[in-house]
Amino acid sequence: MRTRALVQFRLPRERLQNAMPRSLRWVAQAARDTSPGRSQVDLEIRPEQLDELLRWGRAPIDGATKVRIARLSHSWSREELGQGLVEIRPPVEREPPEVVNLETAFVARWSCACCDRIDLEQVAPLEVTDLDPDSDLQFTATREVLLAARLREIAERKGALTRPLAGSTETVQLLTPSSIQVAPVFPLVPVGERCPCCGRQGFDRSDHVEGSLSSDGDTGLVVAQEWPLTIEPTPTIAGQSVEPLGWRGRASSEPIHREGQEFDLPQVRRFRSGRRPGFIGLELWDALAAAGARLPPCMPVRVTSQA
Repeated sequence: MRTRALVQFRLPRERLQNAMPRSLRWVAQAARDTSPGRSQVDLEIRPEQLDELLRWGRAPIDGATKVRIARLSHSWSREELGQGLVEIRPPVEREPPEVVNLETAFVARWSCACCDRIDLEQVAPLEVTDLDPDSDLQFTATREVLLAARLREIAERKGALTRPLAGSTETVQLLTPSSIQVAPVFPLVPVGERCPCCGRQGFDRSDHVEGSLSSDGDTGLVVAQEWPLTIEPTPTIAGQSVEPLGWRGRASSEPIHREGQEFDLPQVRRFRSGRRPGFIGLELWDALAAAGARLPPCMPVRVTSQA
């Protein structure tokens, strides 16, 4: 596993070079000033180097730790990913493609009488803008998965389902049904109230390693990273989580909707809350990679029988 660290310092680059021990000067040399009194560095780092940097960064200077935030990301070799499913990680370098006909491509129904959860049924091809020409597998802003059309036969031979896009012959939709149950264990953290009717609980995804922005953002050290999810065993080649993470909405002890009833299409964006993580089988991933596909990052998942 390789680790990359985005580190924000409470020192400008010039002071950073003088304050760091000789063994960490290479970090200071890669840093750049971001605002008065602040600098930042984005680099690949080994575990022992990261430990030394954080030990140094915890020491206070001018009443605050020298490192403000260290955000870690990881990449895995194919051998480390193992077999089964992996989670597709959307890149953060650019804005994702946008589905412009969301209200007409889907029919929305209330999933429960007592909370604002909805079920969406796709009834028409997606119309998508701002596709990334340098990626052959990408998420839309609402987490539909898109695949380069030249790879469609490979995906279908592996058991995946695809659907054409409106107005495009270069890209298709890779169908990812909401079929994967994410286990309610760390890094999931319960938020809000459990719905008294359907029993569903909302969850956020924690990135906690050390500290928090709310309590330590002004003077302390915060370390964060994205942790692998734990899922139930699922025989699928591509899918999404059954429930979205980060869902927000009402949960009432009395009925506020008619379960199963369609509601006005313009309200879909209002009530479509949270994001469903997307997963793909490594059998399909390997086949796409062998065909030269330009693929986004992925990360391993834990399976409940193995956790």
